[in-house]
Amino acid sequence: SDIANLIDDSFTLAFNMEVSIDVPLLFMLSIRNVNSLVVWKTAIQNYRRLWYHFEFSEPTYEHLRVLGKNILFPVYRRLSTLTEDVDQRMLRRYVFDFATELEFWSALWQSTHSFDHWLEGDKIPGDHRATIISQGVKWGSRNVFFQAFSKYLDSNDDVEQTDILYGLAASRDENLLYQLLQYTEKPGVIKRQNLMFVFLSVARSYVGRRVLWRYIIDLIFKSLERSDSGGLMSNDVINSGMFDEILEHATSELEINEMKESLKASSLGSTQEGSLLAEYLDSLNSLTQLGEMAQEQISKLVSRQSLAEVMKEDQLSALESSVRSRLTSLLNL
Repeated sequence: SDIANLIDDSFTLAFNMEVSIDVPLLFMLSIRNVNSLVVWKTAIQNYRRLWYHFEFSEPTYEHLRVLGKNILFPVYRRLSTLTEDVDQRMLRRYVFDFATELEFWSALWQSTHSFDHWLEGDKIPGDHRATIISQGVKWGSRNVFFQAFSKYLDSNDDVEQTDILYGLAASRDENLLYQLLQYTEKPGVIKRQNLMFVFLSVARSYVGRRVLWRYIIDLIFKSLERSDSGGLMSNDVINSGMFDEILEHATSELEINEMKESLKASSLGSTQEGSLLAEYLDSLNSLTQLGEMAQEQISKLVSRQSLAEVMKEDQLSALESSVRSRLTSLLNL
């Protein structure tokens, strides 16, 4: 749609420092009464990219979380008015998923409540299963991770298995994530056609990308030791667009520099393959142009110095009480 294109263009211009960052942010605040799947999908993807760029910059990261809640809350509160056609169901899925990322307490409460029941044998509707399992694993213990993995092994439903893999990749435990990646090497555990999906799912978080990067280096080095020129990483990652897609989530200069240092320190650093990985890292668009000016503009928006309608988090939390009571029925949970 035209609105989606304008959102995309405004963020692109802001990332390239051709317009102020508050241009796309104010634009985002203007779409709160829109119920279009295309518009919200585009808006969430761009906002998430901006938000994660400041993952290591406080208070900007927190400011963007609060601003994101302001942007999303009106459509989140309208979930019960959405119809059951395909687009509206997908919109409900995107909104609920982003609401959990932004830590709407009502969405987190419903997710963990539904996840606990799922572990006990209840069903979760497919539209929200991946989100709910992600939140349950993210905030759960190691035991919870393995309970969910057991349900993956017991499932005969390809879609359900994919949703569980997506959820397992949300773990914040580096050892568990590395173990999940190792499962991709074991025949019959994770289907080959799901390898890319697992890598991209793990790459959603900074912790996941750090583990994935270590795994890629280790696996390529093992492949070289075996003289396995046709190995998984040589063909499916280095020589294809797969590697680009995995690392496009790395948006901060700090994170990219960490990757470069870990590559240099590894046994792979002095090899031809290591040089190729280093070239990929050098080619990444790290959005490093966004600096102090952008952080100041974001701070002003959230502190209500320039926009009176931005609510503080405690105000939003009070309003969420009216949503929680309806979540179970309107999400069919």
